[in-house]
Amino acid sequence: GAYVGGPGGGPDLALLRLELPLTFDLALRPLCLPHGHHQPPPGTRCWATVATSAPPSPQQLQSVEVTLGGSCRGDPAPSDSLCVTLPGGSPLQLLGGSPLSCLERGVWFLLGAAGPGVKGSPHFTAAAPQEHWVLGVTGVPQGAFFAETPTEEGDPNSPWEPPETPDSSWDPLETPKTTRDPLQPTETT
Repeated sequence: GAYVGGPGGGPDLALLRLELPLTFDLALRPLCLPHGHHQPPPGTRCWATVATSAPPSPQQLQSVEVTLGGSCRGDPAPSDSLCVTLPGGSPLQLLGGSPLSCLERGVWFLLGAAGPGVKGSPHFTAAAPQEHWVLGVTGVPQGAFFAETPTEEGDPNSPWEPPETPDSSWDPLETPKTTRDPLQPTETT
């Protein structure tokens, strides 16, 4: 693995090299990394993994919908950070390293990772400014991990996209209720 972070060492991000490749299916889907110039607009729908605890039960992980904000506690978001607002101002605890996954026109992006001990407005280290670092560490051609936001809306029948009118129970980490293999091309008429 490779890591950049720590006191004066840059943002808290890590890359891991897996011994065996992952097999994508309906329960495990890829996330694209954003290019360095990627600027999702405030209001973009995203999901973060949070810890919930209700005594006496231990912490449980859940995915919660959040919205990208243009500011962090009223101040402009730093260029290497993303701030989000939680639904209804819920006091949820972010976990260090928690992914910030955002759906933009049918493409899932890993926009950032939560830093440890985040308090106040939920704050994430942005992945986009680290494009050159990721390329340098991996040595993999740029097209392998990175994607642009499509200029048109995606396929509404794709299992990669949320339902047209998601309700509060929709969880992007939940296995979609479909039997279509998302890795196989679809027929168009």
